[in-house]
Amino acid sequence: MCGSSEVESRSLKLPKPWYLRSIHNGKSPCGQGGQSCWLDRLLDESCKAIFVDTDLLPARDSKMGDLVQNETEASLVFQLTEALLHSGIQEEQIGVISLYRQQIKLLSHLLAKRKGIEILTADKSQGRDKECVIISLVRSNDAGQVSPAPFMYSS
Repeated sequence: MCGSSEVESRSLKLPKPWYLRSIHNGKSPCGQGGQSCWLDRLLDESCKAIFVDTDLLPARDSKMGDLVQNETEASLVFQLTEALLHSGIQEEQIGVISLYRQQIKLLSHLLAKRKGIEILTADKSQGRDKECVIISLVRSNDAGQVSPAPFMYSS
């Protein structure tokens, strides 16, 4: 439940909502079968929260030693962040969170020129207030594995 009706009714207002239309020239090359561009759906001001399903993409996680990353998902986060910035959102208004240190490194590399964007683990993001938060969940694999190894508890 939201803390107040003001918080409940808030949404991200894009200073330049026409940006995506300008790069598409009235067409939607990202959409398939008459669907709108995935960025159009994410930048819609009525959208408050959305999960982006990457199951149909080659967006599988991979290992870097013992660490996990997802290069395709990082690329999507980069594209969304750039679209937000070109639509007039300020760097300081955007926060990027991931649960995986290797994904933080990858995102930090991709967004290295964007010094005002905070890219943090979930723990380090506590207490931050951002207009737009992008969460990179990373894990996507054919085995359906969401953690490095199953946890077992016994009493």
